[in-house]
Amino acid sequence: ISLLGRDALLRRRLMEGQRPDRPWLARRLAALSETAVGGGFDLIDPNAPLPQPQALLLLPHLLERGIVAEPGHRGDLRSLRVRASLSAQEADAIVQVMERRHAAKMRRFAALVRYMEAFACRRDALADYFSAPRVADRPGVCCDHCHPDAFARAPRPSPRPARFAPRPEPASGSIAAPAAAPLAPPGAGEIAVAALDCEILDRPTGREGRTTRLLVWKGDGAVALHDALGVAPVVAMAAPGPWRWQAAERLLTWGTGEGRLCLRIHGVRWCQRVAGSAAAEAAAASECDRAPAREAAGPGGGDSALREALRQWRREKARERGVPAYVICWDRHLDAIARERPQSQEALGRIAGLPAPTRQAYGHELLALVAAAAGEGVAKA
Repeated sequence: ISLLGRDALLRRRLMEGQRPDRPWLARRLAALSETAVGGGFDLIDPNAPLPQPQALLLLPHLLERGIVAEPGHRGDLRSLRVRASLSAQEADAIVQVMERRHAAKMRRFAALVRYMEAFACRRDALADYFSAPRVADRPGVCCDHCHPDAFARAPRPSPRPARFAPRPEPASGSIAAPAAAPLAPPGAGEIAVAALDCEILDRPTGREGRTTRLLVWKGDGAVALHDALGVAPVVAMAAPGPWRWQAAERLLTWGTGEGRLCLRIHGVRWCQRVAGSAAAEAAAASECDRAPAREAAGPGGGDSALREALRQWRREKARERGVPAYVICWDRHLDAIARERPQSQEALGRIAGLPAPTRQAYGHELLALVAAAAGEGVAKA
């Protein structure tokens, strides 16, 4: 995955942690509505010994509406003075405003990522975003896509680990593919995994634009192409046939006829050659599933079979929605479910940090997986 992709994933995880938690907000706002005017109020949940991030997000809304007074010092959330009563309608309006603001923040972040990853004119992208007319008279140097030669950088040492091939630095704005084949075919029992800056050509669905794709090329000849995050396979060919590299057109082709896969390679972000099929799974899985599988008695504890079933369920949901797996839930949430084996929605709600939208949308499926695992355990016994 590219450096930009890793930074975007980290930032998105941080923003997902700021998503308003409706159950927690409802409990604290209900407690605030029962507090008399002039009395003191502890915005932190008394059952949680550490400050809640949700409380830091809620405080500005209470101050805007004059519900509570400004705290004595910044960050003091435990000794707030109530200035006005809070009605149920106003409490619900506060939660809705918080959710709308978070959704708008996520939309702006997604637009920023699209702008950074686009290969079109940057001036046109900014004009479209702000609903402004596109500029007809462009300057001599428009942007790094329209005039890449003006933005060429001098070569520099690559910070990547030695096990990765160094990323080529552009000599004229775009990454030029070498005359030799950018990828050597893997040997028997080997797998080549590479992130390619490429275009997909000659497919039944038509030509697809230039973007970053993850290529998994096995020693038995099988080829799989995934999107930039490795969530959904774009192409999977068990026996594509012979491969060919055309240096002049920068075309890498597998197979012949209508079923062939043809890529125009603009550059190789990184590549790695490893042995064993586990590496292909690690490269093609989402960011949450890149670590090796834990042993049955590993740090997470619990039933390893149930934990693997939960991960497989999460991968399928991520593919259906076209999102990274961590959007559904995190590894630690699945480990906690496998360890605690909740039998009801109330028990599932006690899983620390499990997102409320996940619990509401998929709670019955998670409980069914736990019940199925328990039934298999009884049958084996």
